[in-house]
Amino acid sequence: MSLPPGSVSGETKFTEQGEIITYRYGNKETAVYELGCGLSGLMKASHPATRYTVEDNADYLAIAEELAANGELAYRELTDSTPGFYDYYYETTVVNEISLMNMGSRPARRATGDRTKSSLRAIPWVFAWAQSRVTMPGWFGTGTAIKDYMHGDPARIIAMQKMHDEWPFFHNFISSVQMALFKADTDIMKEYARLCDDRITETLIYDLLKKEHDITQAQILLTIQDSKLLSRQYLELRNSVYARDHFLKPLNYIQSILLARKDEDGDPAEQKLNTDTLLRSIKAIASSIRNTG
Repeated sequence: MSLPPGSVSGETKFTEQGEIITYRYGNKETAVYELGCGLSGLMKASHPATRYTVEDNADYLAIAEELAANGELAYRELTDSTPGFYDYYYETTVVNEISLMNMGSRPARRATGDRTKSSLRAIPWVFAWAQSRVTMPGWFGTGTAIKDYMHGDPARIIAMQKMHDEWPFFHNFISSVQMALFKADTDIMKEYARLCDDRITETLIYDLLKKEHDITQAQILLTIQDSKLLSRQYLELRNSVYARDHFLKPLNYIQSILLARKDEDGDPAEQKLNTDTLLRSIKAIASSIRNTG
């Protein structure tokens, strides 16, 4: 329903991540529910009688262009211009361990030993950040972009709030950012940050992530005019994520401990046990988070 009017014309395609297939289609009841949701959305979006078609609001498009430019600038400042960023990424996430798992059709990275952007692949990039509860690709830069646009101007704040209420595309975008923010955990993020070899890099990158996380949460709450994320129509999703978090946190702490042990010299049998347990933790966390890459 959030797609541009006229772009859906009675046809759809379902593409699912491998680890999600069993969860969604493992029994008749859940399969019928999932397909029913998709097909009902398809019919609503396709039939003129169920959708009031309006022209894109030129003012909203202009605001979106400005937000996109500012958000990209903030994102590139972190990923392209911050010293040690990719060392932090490779040392504090499970991106290397993903390559050891029997999953995916491509290697997790293009060149072993290359700690640059050119070595990355999109899905492992998102997957690894999700595992360490950073979920950075889902929100970083959004808060700065909104803050730079609003700039404390009441008129611009009202414009942003109206755009959220009236434009389905932007409403859906903000909902996705909310979910990514809600699944992030700055305390757990700090545990993984300690795995970084260089203490200066650890502090620098963690502080940048934490600062933008806090800014984004504050700006999103101002935009949706609420006091907490995923409330109102997303209350069921909020409760589901919150309930799973009781299982997720211990798994994350276990995984961070195992990551710290992976390079230690020791008994080969013990190292194999640690590696096997680490891979199991990746699968367990992926199953609990439910959106991984």
